Amino acid sequence: MSGRRARRSGFALTTAIVLLGLVGIATAAVTALLVADARRTTTAAEEAQLRQLLTAGALDAQARLEAGSSESTWSISLPPDVAEVASVQVSISSTPDDASLRDAQVRATFNARHLSQTVRFRPVAGGRWSAVEAQLGR
Repeated sequence: MSGRRARRSGFALTTAIVLLGLVGIATAAVTALLVADARRTTTAAEEAQLRQLLTAGALDAQARLEAGSSESTWSISLPPDVAEVASVQVSISSTPDDASLRDAQVRATFNARHLSQTVRFRPVAGGRWSAVEAQLGR
């Protein structure tokens, strides 16, 4: 009878060790998924902020074109808490194929990430400018 008990104890111990190993593997897998999801969330938030900064740059370029500004390159003033981690540079140039059109190159930086776009403007009635094309870059 004592031999049977020893076998059962050995089987129970082996089963317990295998189950603990499976729990450890499952825990590691769930942790890896949570870390990947956190990174994806952070990346999505940064890209959303970059797109907002590009929009601000395009609107600023349009406003300066309408005001008749002679500046061809400038940085946008951002709120202090945003300016610590972000910047937006804009440059405007004439297009090579049509001198009446203007291209605004907007480059946004947030933390270590960058995104750029080129927005093409054309003049419309009343000294206004209208965006007719935009191309996103990296």
